[in-house]
Amino acid sequence: MGLEKAKGAILECGGSGSSDPTEEEVVVQEVLQERDEAYQKLLEIEQFSERLLSEFSKLETEFELEKTCRQQAEVYAAQMKKENKQLKRFSMHVLPMLNEAPEDILDVLWENDTPSDPVHETQQSSRSERDRWMDTSPQEQMGNRDFSKLLEDNKKLNVQVEELQSQIQHLNGQVEEDRSEKISLQSIIETYQRAFKKFNRVSQMVIQEHNDLVQKLETEQDLRQHAEVFAHKMLRKQQQVNRQSMIFLKTVESNAPLLQALEEIANMTKALEDAKQEHQAKIMVLEEAQLEGKHLQEKLEIIQAELNGTKGEKCEIENRLRQAEKRNGALEEKIKILEEKLKAAETLSTEQNNSTVVQDDPTPPPPQPPPPPPPPPVPPPPPNTLEDPLSLIKQRRGRREMKPEQGNDVSSDGKAQAVKEMMDRIKSGVVLRPARKDPQGQCMAATKRKSAINELQGILVSMKTPHRNTHCHLKASQKIKDSQLESILQRRRKISDVTLAAQSSSLSRAAVETQEQADSKQGKNLPVP
Repeated sequence: MGLEKAKGAILECGGSGSSDPTEEEVVVQEVLQERDEAYQKLLEIEQFSERLLSEFSKLETEFELEKTCRQQAEVYAAQMKKENKQLKRFSMHVLPMLNEAPEDILDVLWENDTPSDPVHETQQSSRSERDRWMDTSPQEQMGNRDFSKLLEDNKKLNVQVEELQSQIQHLNGQVEEDRSEKISLQSIIETYQRAFKKFNRVSQMVIQEHNDLVQKLETEQDLRQHAEVFAHKMLRKQQQVNRQSMIFLKTVESNAPLLQALEEIANMTKALEDAKQEHQAKIMVLEEAQLEGKHLQEKLEIIQAELNGTKGEKCEIENRLRQAEKRNGALEEKIKILEEKLKAAETLSTEQNNSTVVQDDPTPPPPQPPPPPPPPPVPPPPPNTLEDPLSLIKQRRGRREMKPEQGNDVSSDGKAQAVKEMMDRIKSGVVLRPARKDPQGQCMAATKRKSAINELQGILVSMKTPHRNTHCHLKASQKIKDSQLESILQRRRKISDVTLAAQSSSLSRAAVETQEQADSKQGKNLPVP
């Protein structure tokens, strides 16, 4: 909406006869405010992206901590396996001693293992144990002590197995949380990708509109100044020519065919002026199309460079996600291996009396290396360049200038020369550019700009870095336009000076001839003495 207001103010300034500096300052201030708002929005987007990166780094640290915890759990499980093997060997040495021991000692040990709730049973068992302990030999006592130690170790191992199971459950919960976070991150990344695409579209539209407005404002200001100066000069020259034509008409009032010829000439000049206006409108359209094509090509190159940078960032994020997925897969494999190891430890604790030896579990395979990054996108083909309309204008002007010269060479009669010179003077008259255009085109452009600006409230993404480049390009284009306008104005001045000199000389000759003819007629009409 702000850009449309600025454009309307610029058009009103161009259409009015006098330019107010206060209105131009107001328009410039509004444009600067819009630029500041867009810059603030860009800063907000950067802060949000930094927050996302910090969250991603936190997730990476959590993954590394889980990895270290699981490695420590694997080391602890290996130590427990070694201790179980040692206990089994010791139990194998103790088994023959237990077989040789009497049944009373075994009953006592069994009663120690089974829990008893009442107090009376504990007293009786303590008395029977004392009696049996006094009757047993020292070797049997040593065997009983070793057996009790083995039972205590077995209990400790069972407690450790339960702790490992609780740790595995905790790790499974963490893995599920990581999966949910990964899904949420993927959804957030998809939303950001859509937002970036919308930002790119809107930024392209806004950049095009801004540059078009700046170019139109500059061209209209320059053309307005040149047109005012040129119109002032032409008014003075037209006043001089009108005085000379009034003198000529006073002399020609007696001749009716000359008046008819002048009326026909006036009608022809109107038709020629209409045709000239149409040709000039077509030429201006061609010039504007060429300038827009050049600026669009430069802007497309800048936007393509920015898109390549965003694509590189996207590839980096995708690679990080792939690495995180691989880490999750490796952690799941390690959890499965730990579960298998726990099952094996439980079987070993239950089967202490067997003599089988369990082989070591194989280590998990190393994770695969990450895939290589995708290749960069192919650059788009260059746009088709338009022909230079200045060459066409020069050719047409050369043809128009050749026609009156040939007519002056062929004409020999003074009256015919005067008529043709008047025609040339009317043809070479100044036709100013119309200040207002069709309202339908303006309405269509306004609706397009409203839809483009209201889509995301004029967020300029690609206006941060290439601002200086666009400013330099605008300065260079301004210099080129000024030089072209100066050269065209110099040529027009030379042509107008030549035509005015020829017209003044022809008019003076025609006036002299008419005076001579009138004198001769008066001399013929006078009576001879």
